[in-house]
Amino acid sequence: MQIMEIAELDKKRMRIVLEDRSSFALYKGEARQYGLQQGEELSEELFEEICEKVLVKRARKRAVATHGPDRGPDQNEACAWIISR
Repeated sequence: MQIMEIAELDKKRMRIVLEDRSSFALYKGEARQYGLQQGEELSEELFEEICEKVLVKRARKRAVATHGPDRGPDQNEACAWIISR
């Protein structure tokens, strides 16, 4: 899938918008680490790695902080929620 836009959210974060108009936020260092650039392809493997290693982990921490350890979302729900934002 192609990266259509990379826009600054604030001083620390970037919003990555994909060709299907789904988007997710990464810290600038994470976007740099993964080599994400506007107009380039984002492989399915790299997308899954970002979901699993960054987005799901971050969503779990927020869910536990908000709802407690027994009520957090599973991995697929967390990734779908983050991407839809």
